[in-house]
Amino acid sequence: MAEAKNILTNHKDFDLFSLLPTPVTVIDKDYNIRFFNDALLDLLDTTLPEVKGKKCFDVLMTDKCRTENCPRDRAIEEGMTSKGEAICQGLGGMTIRYFGTPLKDDHDRNVGFVETIFDITEEKRLEEKVTQAAQEILKVANPIVPVFEEVIALPVIGTLDSQRAQQIMEDLLQAVVKTQSRVVIIDITGVPVVDTLVATHLLKTANAVRLLGASAIITGISPIIAQTLVTLGVDLSDVITQARMVDGVALALKIVDKHVVNLDRE
Repeated sequence: MAEAKNILTNHKDFDLFSLLPTPVTVIDKDYNIRFFNDALLDLLDTTLPEVKGKKCFDVLMTDKCRTENCPRDRAIEEGMTSKGEAICQGLGGMTIRYFGTPLKDDHDRNVGFVETIFDITEEKRLEEKVTQAAQEILKVANPIVPVFEEVIALPVIGTLDSQRAQQIMEDLLQAVVKTQSRVVIIDITGVPVVDTLVATHLLKTANAVRLLGASAIITGISPIIAQTLVTLGVDLSDVITQARMVDGVALALKIVDKHVVNLDRE
């Protein structure tokens, strides 16, 4: 085991890491810190003698430490590079992306691991902003319009994918509860392609609306769309459908026991 001991205790073996601008750690099999390069020591505002020999989880304090997702455990036990992301409290809550590689002795035995750390805090913040912006755009792209008392309509325009369909369902169900609507009209005239995926999402949404005690009417079913759905074997027999939105509105008024009266203003 003399070779292994030399690998982890000889500081000169890791001098090259000090030249790297990226934080690097060297940890042994017992979680003891053997080496931190200058980039990491500067971030921690410490020196190597102050941290050497301490447990890595006591210094870095990531949310992966002492869990089944510990990069050291995965690298040593699996004998291959482990990678992932973590929140590092030891670095002030920094979000990091790490790559841990097993460190082997001359007999090809895993005796520790080398880990490189990248600060992705700003990248994650930008991702959150983009996600929030996308959610706001989805809300704008899915306007829920009050038609009459107890009747609301949702004109769907553009491509309908899984994420947008889920957002539509959530927004629509919230609107049904908030407005106490008895009828929901979902108009798909502006959806360019209606395939099995789109039809499935529409069925789920209609069923969810019914579970809240409201009726769902799907409008905008053109002859081409109807033929496509029949060809695909999509069963819409349990869903109220109308060719035009105006027909859906007329049916909705009957359901809520209302009707339109022409006023003579001579």
